[in-house]
Amino acid sequence: MLYFLNISYTPNVAHTNRLLGYYRAFDKLGIKATIVYLIPDAEKHRINNKYKNIKIKYYWYDFALDSAFLRFLRFRWNLWRFIRSLKDGDIVYTYGINYSTKRLVNISKVRTFAEITEHPSILDGGKVTAIAENQKYKVAKKLDKLFVISTALKNLFISKGVKASTVEIVNMIVDSSRFNVNSTNSGEKYIAYCGNASNNKDGVDKLIKAFKIVSISHPNVKLYIIGKAPSKRIDGGNLQLAKELGLMDKIVFTGLVPAEEIPQMLKDAEVLVLNRPDSVQAKYGFPTKLGEYLLTGNPVVVTKVGDIPKFLKDGVSALLASPFDDQEFASKICWLLDNPSSAVEIGKKGKDVALRYFDSLVESTKIIANL
Repeated sequence: MLYFLNISYTPNVAHTNRLLGYYRAFDKLGIKATIVYLIPDAEKHRINNKYKNIKIKYYWYDFALDSAFLRFLRFRWNLWRFIRSLKDGDIVYTYGINYSTKRLVNISKVRTFAEITEHPSILDGGKVTAIAENQKYKVAKKLDKLFVISTALKNLFISKGVKASTVEIVNMIVDSSRFNVNSTNSGEKYIAYCGNASNNKDGVDKLIKAFKIVSISHPNVKLYIIGKAPSKRIDGGNLQLAKELGLMDKIVFTGLVPAEEIPQMLKDAEVLVLNRPDSVQAKYGFPTKLGEYLLTGNPVVVTKVGDIPKFLKDGVSALLASPFDDQEFASKICWLLDNPSSAVEIGKKGKDVALRYFDSLVESTKIIANL
């Protein structure tokens, strides 16, 4: 039996969407598997999707976890129950290298796969399940297979002593069916960013500053920031920044938007933007939102960080800007707004890239080939 072992189900976040893509692909390809969730998230969410070949098992039932200590105890207890249920020859996949993975690699009767999409220094799974960075490398050496999302991650683990033959890149994956929508031509022109309104990951403050430049020559174009609205305390004061730059009437902070509404909001935009800084997260990860942007067929402006230039060519399938260069990023947006015919062609080629390299069925076969 193949198990996808998870801590909890939290909808509308990058790793959840990636896993849902795997589940759909495995189900469509006729691969039987069981999805396991050990403890609930704060809202006790469950997967709404129905599968023919995939079963879902929630170990937590309706237990209340009102404290971090109770959550910790319930996680350890349910993990022990899961391990006790394993049989010879079972395969267990974990997203991230965490405490569950650490326990599993020492069980000789099962094969353990893991996938990591961020630098190992980044907290994986929360305090309940996280293990230290140096432990992740030790666990990785014992895995039957390690799947990573970028060239940098592959090279990093190999440099730490993990056998090259056990490390394989699985590209970012997207569900193309989500984006079979047509533009509604609502009349309001806007560029759009979708995701966390933070600065360390996606450089939203840099995006706002670049948009200030755009707004001078294109005063009728707005910026939509789709996702949790920023606060001064948590997100670097991006609301205050918008006020200081005189952009409050030009920037729309949408707040959280239901997942089913996001494809239409992205499709209706003139340009989709991702001003990612050159950071550890950008070098070793790969943004899921970029694949979703490309699937809309709209033109994309994105910074040249990590593996992004390996897939996208500047002026052909997207416009690529240098990180930390507000003027260059703004000029790329303005060029697309001023050249709509070229923007359409770039958007089409960008969509072709997403369909060719980020298809969930194609990428899932890399995992299936190792079963």
